Formats: sequence, structure tokens, C-alpha cells
Amino acid sequence: MLRAAARLGLSPLAQLLLMLLADPAAALKPDGYGSTALHAAAAGGSTATLCSLLAALPGSVATIDLVGRTPLLLAAAGGHSSAMAVLLEAAPEAVTMSAFAADDSTPLLEAVRGGHLEAAGMLLAAAPEAAEAVDENEDTALHLASNSAAMTALLLQHAPHTASTAAADGNYHTPLQRAAAANNTAVMQLLLAAAPNTLHAQTHRGCTIAHAAAEAGSLDTLQMLLHLAPELAAAADNSGYTPLHCASRNGHLAAVDVLLAHAPDTAQAVAGDGRLPLHEACINGHCPTVLRLLEAAPASIAAATASNQNVLHLAAASGHGDLVAQLLPLTPPQAVQAVDSNHATPLLLAAQAGLSYNPARQTGHTAAVQHLLAAAPASVRVPDSQGNLPLHVAARRDHDSAVRLLLAAAPDTAVARNAQGRIPLQTMPRYHAKVARCAAQLVAACPVSVGLSFLGSQHWRFLVPACTAAFVHAHMPLSDEQWDQLHRALSPTSGNLAQALPFALEHSPAQAHLLVRCLTDTEKQRLRTFGLCLARLQRRLHVPLPGPLAGKLMALSFGA
Repeated sequence: MLRAAARLGLSPLAQLLLMLLADPAAALKPDGYGSTALHAAAAGGSTATLCSLLAALPGSVATIDLVGRTPLLLAAAGGHSSAMAVLLEAAPEAVTMSAFAADDSTPLLEAVRGGHLEAAGMLLAAAPEAAEAVDENEDTALHLASNSAAMTALLLQHAPHTASTAAADGNYHTPLQRAAAANNTAVMQLLLAAAPNTLHAQTHRGCTIAHAAAEAGSLDTLQMLLHLAPELAAAADNSGYTPLHCASRNGHLAAVDVLLAHAPDTAQAVAGDGRLPLHEACINGHCPTVLRLLEAAPASIAAATASNQNVLHLAAASGHGDLVAQLLPLTPPQAVQAVDSNHATPLLLAAQAGLSYNPARQTGHTAAVQHLLAAAPASVRVPDSQGNLPLHVAARRDHDSAVRLLLAAAPDTAVARNAQGRIPLQTMPRYHAKVARCAAQLVAACPVSVGLSFLGSQHWRFLVPACTAAFVHAHMPLSDEQWDQLHRALSPTSGNLAQALPFALEHSPAQAHLLVRCLTDTEKQRLRTFGLCLARLQRRLHVPLPGPLAGKLMALSFGA
């Protein structure tokens, strides 16, 4: 109860409870988290309760909980400056005591992280060296203050020569780079005035402050940096990427314009993997950025990466259909049928939508397939290094809309075999329930003999129910022998032949008769029961139905 009163700031009640304790040391009895009444009072900013507890237990100011937090750290995290004043007066050394929290945080780091300016000022006045502390992420107080000019100024005022101005965090970023990514030019000016040499600092990957600003699209920061050091516009990291690559990757058009104005040649800067800034923009589908880069370097439209992928490969592989449409009139005629290092065409890469079932992503890939098929119909028959056609990869990735387009363009590819001897139907993930639409399209496109072989295979038994009706519908009329083969191929529980009855009846009564002959006894009984009910209803209502209509109703009783 004492801890609850202290946490809620009920000072009179806390003082009364403290007086009632036979042993004042009992106030330091921790809860399951190691927190005492003193911790609770500090976290709640209850100054009066703190004074009472410290008067009764003057040596308790250094008490830590199970995660290493002192009362001062909790008060600093909440920005309770009056409570902090009480704690610091009781034990001035608490500000620098080595009992840090489990995450290596200190009272100053907590105050800065919370943006508590007054609390941070009190701690710095008591111990300026506290500005050098780092937490488990290797963040210093200046890192945490990188988005606050007032806090940064306070830290530099109390520790003007602190080494933390050039310290790198866990991601190898200095406070200046953190401020650049946040587009905080006021903080940057303070940091540069304190440590001008950090302007050209690099991360372990060779990235400069200009890279960070371009990546984040921090326009004000970028303009300020390039005013101070124009050479940063052309600086390349260890992989050869320039700030223009970073800005293009994220579609920051204004940053792209600024960088091109300072270093126009970087539009043709080739990274270690052969990528230009244009390639980065194509991968991520930034149409305005792509067009701007092409204005700056028209010849880059024909450039390929180290894996021999051109702009169409990159845009198609990422499913950017709109960008593919804009690039097709601009690229050389041979680009649409060009193959990369895996002998894949842009069309083949567009057919890979992935098993993500993301409608937006599949829509983009489908649009890319449409545009590429219209531009180069022959590429539908160009295999990759494994002998896979676009239809193979679309089937393997369950890209059902691409399968439909590719089958319409080249129906015979439904039985084309890759280097493993598999047709597209055999490349599908057989245990995945969501591939049914793809499988049904492919079975319908295959010859009767191939379809019968597929439907009778135990290897693909999970897909058979979804494919049977599509197979029958596509291959009407079937001969007596083929109906017998289908009947033998389907196990009593694997097929879904009854759902094909409407298609058979639509074709001819003879085909419907042959289909009914192949139904299971249970399905036949269901059909017979429905027919008897329908006949009884007609007699009761005195409304006879035409034979064909009655047949259709009976067939529809097996509808999905």
C-alpha cells in the first residue's frame, strides 16, 4: 500500500503509513520487479513522499530495482525536476553512479530521450561528464538529442569539448548524421560549430552525411551540406553508391534535382553491382524520378546492371506495370527481348508475382505482362537457363492472371517442358489451397490425355477437385472411352465431377448422360432425390417445367 500511495502522489497517506511501520526499513521491501516505495515516489514525481522516505532511510537513494534502475533514473525519465533536486541533494554522486539500468541507460540519457530540458540541465550541472555515457545501442546524449536544437545546445554548453560529437552509434552514425536524416538543420549547425571535422565522417560502409540526407529526402539538410561541401554530391560509398542512388531509390525527386544540379555526372555513376541511379528508381517504381534521370542522361536507358538486367527487367521484376508502359517507347527495340545473366526476359520476370497473394502486387505484375506481351509476343516462348518459359514461372508462383494472359498468347506452351521435363502444371505448389484457379486454367489448356494423366495422379490429388469441372468443360465432347478413363482416374472422393454437370447438359443430353454414369452412388442418389422433389413440386403447383429447364435445375443442385 505504501508503494501505491507513493506512486499516486498521496503524500499524507504515504507519511502516515511510514509512521505506522515498526521498522522503517520495511519501506524498502521490493515488489516482484524489485521496485521499492522510493522508486514509486520518484517515478510519480512525489517530492513530499520522497523527502519523508529519505528522512527515514537516508542511505536508500542508491537502491536499484531488478533491471538496475535507480530512483534518480526514474525521476529523470519522467522529467520530475523537483524530485530530482531532492535525490541529488541527498546523494550528488547518484548522477554518475555506476549502477546503470540493464540497457546501460543513465539518468541523463533518460532525460534527453524524453525531451526533458530542465531535468537534463540539472544533471549536466551536477556532472558534465555524464554527457559521455552511452546506452546499449551505443547512443550518446547527442545522438538522442539529434532532433532537438534546444537539447543539443544544452549538451554542448555543458560539455563543449565532448568526444561524443564524433561518436558513432550502433549503426555507425554520428549525431550529425542522425540530425541530417531527421532534416534538422538547426541541430546540424550546432554540431558542425562544435566539431567541423564530422562533416566528412563516414559509416563503416563508407556512407557520408549526404547519403543519409538523400536517403531520407531531407532537402533542407542536403542543400546546407552541399553549400558547405559541394564534393559530397559525388561521394561514393564502399559499394559505389552515390547520394543520387539513395535519393533515386526512394523517389525523392526534389533531392534528385538538387544533386543533379551539383553533380550532373552522377546520373551515370555505376555502383559495384553495375546499377545506375536510374536502375534504383526503376526497381522501386518511381516514374517521375525515372523520367528526370533520363532527361539528365538519355544514354542510360540502354545501360545494364552487372547481372545484365536493363530497365525493363528491373521494372517488370518488381511489378511496376505503369513504369513498364512508360519505358517501352523509350527503350531500344531489342531491350524488350533481352535476356539477363539467367537468360530471363522482362516478360519472364514480370510473370513472377510471388506467393504473397498481395492483390496490389499481382495487379502490377499483370499489367507488366500485358504491356510486354503486346510489345514482344515472341518472348512468351523464350526460356530461362533452366528451360522455364514465362508460363512455368507464373504457374510456380500462382500468378493466375498472368497464366490466363500467357495461355491466350500461346496455348501450346501449356505442354512445354523445362529442363526437368515438367510442364507448367507440374511446377505448381501442390499442397497450397490457393493455387486452384491457376491449376484449373492449365488443366483446361492441356490435351485430354495430359489432363487425364494429371487428374489420375496421386501426386496432385489436392488439386484434382478444383480442376475436374474445368477439364470437362474445356474438352467437351468426350468420347465414351475418355469418360471411362476419367471415371477410372478419379477416386470416389478426389474428383468433383458433379459440378461439371451443367456444362455437360449445356453441350448435349448425351454428354450429360455419360457424365451421370460416372457419378458416385451418393451423387446419383442426391440427383434422384432432387428430381423427385422437383416432380412433386410441379404436380402440387400444376406448373410443368420444360425438360431442358428441369435438367438444368437438377444439374445446378451440384453447384458450388
